[in-house]
Amino acid sequence: MRYLHLYLFSALLIYSHTGNTAPPPFKETQLKRNIQIDSEIQQRHRQQTVQQEAQFIPQTDIRMDTRQERNLQIPSAESPCYLIHHLSLIDYPSERLSQTEQFQWALDKAVADLQLRLPHCLGGEGLSILMKQIQNNIIEKGYVTTRVVAQEQDLGSGNLVLSVIVGKIGNTVVMDNGRVPRFTPLHALTAFTFEKGDILNVRNIEQSLENLK
Repeated sequence: MRYLHLYLFSALLIYSHTGNTAPPPFKETQLKRNIQIDSEIQQRHRQQTVQQEAQFIPQTDIRMDTRQERNLQIPSAESPCYLIHHLSLIDYPSERLSQTEQFQWALDKAVADLQLRLPHCLGGEGLSILMKQIQNNIIEKGYVTTRVVAQEQDLGSGNLVLSVIVGKIGNTVVMDNGRVPRFTPLHALTAFTFEKGDILNVRNIEQSLENLK
């Protein structure tokens, strides 16, 4: 009986000793797993931050439709055609067809480039070519949203009046997606070379983006 008690006591000591010195392997594995998950979360957060900040890097690559047709020539003879004695370019809309237009220089250059001598009997093809050349001259100066059109009129009078639909700047929206906002109202005052209502010129936009760098 004495040997039985000693055996049980020895077994209890061994179990107690083993429990105090060896931590359950489950807890150690779970701890390592938690540390790994936290590291992955932090890594993803850093990558997202870098991507968000990269979205705000100013780009000066303004992609607008600036295509121009080259080597334009007005036909020497068209049929049917209207004998045109006078050309003018006005703002649209305009109450008076005789109003002087701010893009008159574009018309004058087009007449010189096309070697157009008045009076000239101008038909549909010649009118289209003249308008395209005026449009080319306007685009070359950066006014990429301004368009030249022909209103309904009586060409039998000998006067051809073309109209300019001026593209103007509306609201300017700046998307600041960085983790730390960089754009402030002060930037709008110091960086932008244009304001609402100005005629849109792509060169002014490019300069403003340079100023934001």
